[in-house]
Amino acid sequence: MKRLITTLLLAGVVLTGCGGNPLGLDEERLQEGVVERAMKAAAVKNGDYTEDDIEVVEVCAAVRVGEEAFGHEGYYGVTWQTADGENRFEDRMDENYEVGGALNGYMIYEEIGCHNFKE
Repeated sequence: MKRLITTLLLAGVVLTGCGGNPLGLDEERLQEGVVERAMKAAAVKNGDYTEDDIEVVEVCAAVRVGEEAFGHEGYYGVTWQTADGENRFEDRMDENYEVGGALNGYMIYEEIGCHNFKE
């Protein structure tokens, strides 16, 4: 009985530590990647924004149009904005949390879906 309780408690701790989003992404690395990209954007650089002014709004699993049959291959669409809501952008992110590049040619991979950080 003790072994069962210990196993259940350990499983709960492990599951609790598995990210706060259904996509399984590391939210700290996600934020860092978005901030790095944001600080290069002209609207952010010229708007006197700081790293603390950048917010991730939504992340969606993405797949190249026409390649849906191959499944998800580590790309995501990331929507981010400045805290004042004046600037909002959508970028592509790869499995290494490198953010940049347009989402043209990509679509939401519905089997995995999205996570909205503002809800």
